[in-house]
Amino acid sequence: MKIMKTNSLKPILIFLAVAFLGSCTQEKDQNADSAYDFEDTEEQVEEIVSNFEAEKDELISSMEMERNNLEKNIESFKMKLESETEEFSEETKTLVNEKIDHLEAEKEKLDMELDEIETSSETNWENTKQDLESAWTDVKQAVDNTTQEIEQLFEKK
Repeated sequence: MKIMKTNSLKPILIFLAVAFLGSCTQEKDQNADSAYDFEDTEEQVEEIVSNFEAEKDELISSMEMERNNLEKNIESFKMKLESETEEFSEETKTLVNEKIDHLEAEKEKLDMELDEIETSSETNWENTKQDLESAWTDVKQAVDNTTQEIEQLFEKK
């Protein structure tokens, strides 16, 4: 009877051994897959960081160029007002100076936006970028309108 019990346990033991070895093989395969996934994830993170930095640098470069153009326009308006001061009425001079002050305030906003871009990180980039695009649209519109108003004042003299 004991021989029969041992013989009846053999299939169960073989089944358990095969199941155990199979699970070890699957675990080994899963670990290999995990390492592969980790490498893919690492490459994706590097690509995201690289894209973020490139996009950030491009936006900074673009805004710095616009800021420099604005600064040149302000200086040009000031020089024109000074060099042709006798040709303008006091009212025109006052209005142009107010408009120039407005442009300088817009330039300060642009400087603050540039600071915000430069200090932004990947984690808050999308929100920062959306906020800056909206603010930039407002600044650009204000600058365009004010510049046009100054040019019209110069034409009136």
